[in-house]
Amino acid sequence: MYLTAAVLGDIGGSLVLTPGEVVKQKTQAGLNKGNLDALRGILGEKGPRGLYQGYLGLVARDLPFRALQLPMYEQFKVWFAARYFQGCVDDIKPHQAAVIGASAGMLAAGATNPVDVIKTQMMVGKSNQGVFDVIRDVIKTRGIAGFASGMPQRMGFLGGSSAVFFIVYEFVRGTMTDGITIEIMD
Repeated sequence: MYLTAAVLGDIGGSLVLTPGEVVKQKTQAGLNKGNLDALRGILGEKGPRGLYQGYLGLVARDLPFRALQLPMYEQFKVWFAARYFQGCVDDIKPHQAAVIGASAGMLAAGATNPVDVIKTQMMVGKSNQGVFDVIRDVIKTRGIAGFASGMPQRMGFLGGSSAVFFIVYEFVRGTMTDGITIEIMD
């Protein structure tokens, strides 16, 4: 249930995220002077559809990330609870959920980094490049190591955001099942 909700949320969220991501990527790649210049260039060159260049790449990056992150988080919780709380996952505190969530997020980010590299190249590269064209280009220009480009930054960013995500996730899940209870630490 949680995985389905996350996947559908990611698909819908990507509709909102993609235009900003395309503008940001074009600016970061130095293809434009700033965000407004990038937006004007995209709209002038490709129209509104240009803002969705790489949408499928974004979804293809985010769905595997979430599909790895959530089950890892749930399994890490079970292992943590077995070691420290006689198997009772409900005894895990928010700061512990944050560390467990950050660990799951960092591992999922590292595992899906190659897809992120492909997505980025699809957003900033030639508009007619497909996935296999991008893969060939990355291997030709940077070798297999090119798929690890930006991995430490991505793992750090998604580790931190996953920590916050899972604190909120556990609070909402607990509220929905048990009513509102807030216990920060013993």
